[in-house]
Amino acid sequence: MTTSKIYEKIRTIAATVNGDRFAVAEFDSKVQVWDLTLGLVNKFSTDFDFGGNRLSISEDGKYLVIGGYSANTITAFDIDTGQKIWQRKDLKKCGSVKILNKLDNRVFVNLERQGTHILNIHNGETVDNLKGVEFYYENSYGNIDLLEKSTTYSLADRIKGKTVKNKPKTTFAILDTAFSKDKIVCAYSGNPLESISTDNFENIWVTKVVGNFLEIEYSVELNKILGIRWEYEKGSPKFLCYVDINTGKVEKEVNLGEPIEAEFLKQGSLMLTSQGKLYSTSTVQQIRQFDFESE
Repeated sequence: MTTSKIYEKIRTIAATVNGDRFAVAEFDSKVQVWDLTLGLVNKFSTDFDFGGNRLSISEDGKYLVIGGYSANTITAFDIDTGQKIWQRKDLKKCGSVKILNKLDNRVFVNLERQGTHILNIHNGETVDNLKGVEFYYENSYGNIDLLEKSTTYSLADRIKGKTVKNKPKTTFAILDTAFSKDKIVCAYSGNPLESISTDNFENIWVTKVVGNFLEIEYSVELNKILGIRWEYEKGSPKFLCYVDINTGKVEKEVNLGEPIEAEFLKQGSLMLTSQGKLYSTSTVQQIRQFDFESE
């Protein structure tokens, strides 16, 4: 299975662990929201600009939040009606936005010079600040979340509202994080995957590969970690990797060709590329083609 290198106008995909809807964005401005069953739901003209993590969709499929770095805006939309719910123009130079589904769809916003704000999804008001936090990874299977900082990351109990452990980052950035029922797996820049127990917060295994894992997800169906591996220094194809969750061993790789983006959906059972190809990760067969290009 490979996807050939062709022109793609889609440069960003935003999805959730278990939601039926996902968003795709062009290099700037235009965003589409699709449903896995129903197809195209709505289209938006926005302040979105490429780079960072500035596009987020809620798991219930109701809300879309977009950060505009150049426009200095944070904007929330009602997906079904297409209406703008609110816009913040005082929060400037947005680095990332993320809807926190386990925290009543509150919106995590990290800014270049104004720190981190937690916003109310309904009116955009700041309800909290998280000092020093650069990105928030939410656990769909438990209450231990991961909060990334500049040189460390914190494991935090969402229900108790307290940090349970701080750990140093092994490289300058976390590329992605996946949660299972008893493990947290981090993909670092500089290539290692690291598995951490959510019971005692100790390291279980570390796996090094050639290149980097750009995206990772836990597959409930396969009980494995899935990853999108890319040797960016060589401009190589991207590979779908299957990793043993207990040992970190890479068991299988599938050449995906050269799609710009790939994202996992539905608890890792599906994988979507920016070319609109939807695959089953258990069979590695394409099961649908979405027409992003004509919209």
